[in-house]
Amino acid sequence: MKQNGFSLLELVLYVAVVIIVLAGLTTFLLNTMRVQSGLAPGLRLKETATVTMLLMSHNITGANNINVTASTLGSNPSTLILEDGNGDAVQIRSVQDAVDFGGTVTYVDRLQLTKGAEAPAWITDANLNVDTWQIDTVDDSGGILTGLKIDYVISTIDSAVSDRTFTGSTTIPLTPNTLEI
Repeated sequence: MKQNGFSLLELVLYVAVVIIVLAGLTTFLLNTMRVQSGLAPGLRLKETATVTMLLMSHNITGANNINVTASTLGSNPSTLILEDGNGDAVQIRSVQDAVDFGGTVTYVDRLQLTKGAEAPAWITDANLNVDTWQIDTVDDSGGILTGLKIDYVISTIDSAVSDRTFTGSTTIPLTPNTLEI
């Protein structure tokens, strides 16, 4: 007589193998998610720093003039005032912003860009704090402004992740036609 189907022993073995495979897969996925969530704040810091420096480089190298007198350079936090290639006044500064994190208001130092008559725009995310933002002039031996040196420290303020900090320093050269006023 021929039997169709599985025996009880075969069914139990099949279920045991599936449970072991699913447990391994679940562990793998949970570990991958944990590692990825741990990397996200660091990547966000680097991305913010990169975008900020690209924006700074674009504005500085395209400037008609740098208003050294009206800017607060050499101090933390610095404010940079310049005139872009279109003749619009541009201001980049650190501003304290009140940010609501789930019912708790936290004060965060963020970078803000104001261009001409446009509304100010945030350069940095609300969950990142700009701890240091210092811009210094770079002069040649004749005392002529040739560049701007920017030192910055950006850190996470999200208590759900470990404290992460990104520190950077860069010097942006000025084009020969950029004036110092």
